[in-house]
Amino acid sequence: MFDFWTVMGAVVWVTALSIPFAITAAAFLHAARMPQWAWALSSHTQIWWLAGLAIGIPVFPVGIPAAIWYFVRLRPELNRIESGRID
Repeated sequence: MFDFWTVMGAVVWVTALSIPFAITAAAFLHAARMPQWAWALSSHTQIWWLAGLAIGIPVFPVGIPAAIWYFVRLRPELNRIESGRID
């Protein structure tokens, strides 16, 4: 037989640990999906961001700040370039 609170504690821990993984994986997938020409028009390199985010997926202390930086700074810039608004 199982203890309900033990199972609920495990569910909470798994959920809490999967959130950083999901954020970093989402940043990696978005970076991989962006066309090469959009990266070329930005001041950033796609391969370095993909490598950094890939390393950050299993290493949370590296991945979370990199993913947040990607979502806050790079993603809006890349989306703007992709939509044709080049400044």
